[in-house]
Parts: sequence; structure tokens; C-alpha cells
Amino acid sequence: MSLTLRYGELSHHKDIEKLGEILDQCFISFAGRGESYIHRMGVERCRIIRTGEEIIGGLAIIPLGQWWGNNCVEMGGIAVVGIAPAYRGQGAARVLMQESVKEMYARGMGISVLFPATQYFYRQIGYGEAGIVCQWEIKSSQIPLLPQILPFERVAVDELDLFTKLYSQQTRLYNGYVQRDRFLWGEKIRTEEDTVYAYVIGGREQPQGYIIYTQYSSGGENILRIRDWVLLNQDAITSFWAFLAKMRSQITKVRWSDAGITAIAYGLPEQHQQLHDAAKWMMRIVNVVKALEKRGYPPGLTAELHLQLKDDLIAENNGNFLLQINHGQAKVEKGGNGDLELDIRTLAPIYTGLFAPVQLQFIGQLTGSGNAISTATQIFAGTVPTISDYF
Repeated sequence: MSLTLRYGELSHHKDIEKLGEILDQCFISFAGRGESYIHRMGVERCRIIRTGEEIIGGLAIIPLGQWWGNNCVEMGGIAVVGIAPAYRGQGAARVLMQESVKEMYARGMGISVLFPATQYFYRQIGYGEAGIVCQWEIKSSQIPLLPQILPFERVAVDELDLFTKLYSQQTRLYNGYVQRDRFLWGEKIRTEEDTVYAYVIGGREQPQGYIIYTQYSSGGENILRIRDWVLLNQDAITSFWAFLAKMRSQITKVRWSDAGITAIAYGLPEQHQQLHDAAKWMMRIVNVVKALEKRGYPPGLTAELHLQLKDDLIAENNGNFLLQINHGQAKVEKGGNGDLELDIRTLAPIYTGLFAPVQLQFIGQLTGSGNAISTATQIFAGTVPTISDYF
């Protein structure tokens, strides 16, 4: 039996309760806290799908930005996509996501990012693999006793002005960092379940980074879990490890999040860090013109890339596009020769730099001339894509 489905916003308190109940069933970690999550994240960001008057699922669109090539691109973060168990497999999730993408396009967002429970479904909506975020760990006994060059000063966890200024400098160093809003900052410093500690590296007068962390016991081990970090230079990195090495009498392991290649550990004499967990994240190019024009490119680069794109959902993203870059500044217009042919999903890992165009050509995800593939490789070169937040 096909459902008559209607997409919309939350409007009444009973609707919030109902969506909270659905999220509790969909996400075990919520453990009855689905409604409180909705309020914390923002009711106005929630979207729901109904059949008749009954709410059967929902999600959140979090208006954010993401840094690419030293530029911030407007991004819609998709979170908590959930459908009530009795209505799964009947097309509700597909309609919910399709309408969300259309809304993001109408709101002028260039890209969208999510953490998928299943890739197959989101690929059908036009999302492609964009990067990997890893949780790394190292035994405290394996951290060398390095000289602590910079002082550490403990600060209150709610000193967001201090953290934001330092974080904004780091966003320009790594492709994929999120331009956080008040909700994501709040998640970094939440103290309801854990005691959270924060230190500024270098002191307040000359801050060169910070560390925000919690401590807990698991399986007979004492874990120091870093929730957030900023390290702006080599002295800050060395001091970071020196600070953590001093924890070895009480802490068994240190865990932190970073890309699939964790650069901050590269300077250690031995690479003892181990992969504890990993999650792939996906991107959708919502608006081709805005996504390509707002992104940053290698300074001094001058090039042209002729694209031929297919998008089954957003009609405006179909056809030929000419990406012109003049000394790192981009302009996109309709037309061109269409030398590089691909669908909207395949553009995502090229945009982020997760895969080189030649790799995608090899597995049959795009076609193009040698010159077009070489040009695309130059244009989208950059640091390993990472992401600073989970949502």
C-alpha cells in the first residue's frame, strides 16, 4: 500500500513529543532523550514527514558552513534522519530526503553533509563519499616525554570567545572543517554526563591552541577523550604531547578525532597511534554553481574545467558547466564542452579531494579526456579531507 506523504516543519508541542519518540526508537544512544535533543539542537531546524496527520519520521537541517581551500561554503548539515519502524521500507525516507535537498537548494546552500547509517540509500539521493573521520588512540606510556615549550592555563569550558578565535584560525589549515554554530559548540562543552576540562595552550595573552577533554574508565582502562583541539604551530603540537605524556600515571590511553591520516602525530619519534574507530561521511553538491564558485582553490592557479553533470533531483544542476579559475578565484557559467562527464554523486569525492579523478575513471564513475582529468586533479588538490564535528 502506497502512502500519501507530506513534508513540513514542526508546529505543535505534541509534534515535538512524537518526533522525539521516533528518534528514541531510531537512535539507541538517545535513551529517551530524543525530545531534549530536539530542543537543544533547535525545533525550527527539524523537518517531518506525515501520512495524513500522523508524523512518521523526521530529520534536522543544521545551517552551517564548511571550509574548502581557505573559503567557507554554505552547507546544510543533515542529522537524525529517522522513520518510525512501522513505516520503514515504504518510501518515506526517500521523500523526506528529496524534499530536504530541494529546500536546501531553495535556501541557497551550496553543499550538504551527513554521516550515513547506510551509503546505498543516500547515494540514490545524490550523496557521495567525501571523507573519513577517525578516532585515534595511543597508550600514554608510548607518548615520549617531550619538553613542554608552552604553558597550559586552565580556563572555563564556556569561554567560547576564546575558543572560537583560535578555532577560526585552524579552519583555514584543514579542508573540511565546519563553521560551527551555537549548537555544535554546545556539544563540545556539554557537562551533563561528564566533567569537561579545558586548557589554553600558551596562556591567555599569547594563545596558540587549546584542548578540551573528558576522562572516564572503560574495560579496566582510564581513557582521556579529547573532544576538541586546536594546535596552530609546531610549539603547540610539541607542548600538546608533552602535556599528555605527564598523564601516564593515571591515564591508560588518549583518544582524539582526526582524518584518516593524523598529522599532529606525525612529529612523534614513533607512530604508535592505533585506529580505534572510523566513520565515513558523505557530501551532496546541492547547487553546482554556488558550490564551485564559493570553494577556494590553489593560489595562483589559472585553469578551465569543462563539466557535464547529471542530477536526477535538482534540474538546475544538469548539463554542461564551465569552471573558470583565475589566480585561485572561480567563476562558473552554463555551457562549455563537457569534457569531464559524471553524475552529481561522483562530483563529491572530487570536490573534497577524497579520490583523484583518475581513480574514479578507473572504476567507471566518470569519463573524460586525459587533459580534463589532469586539470581536475590540479584544481581540487589540497589537504586530506577531514571534518571537525559529528552531527
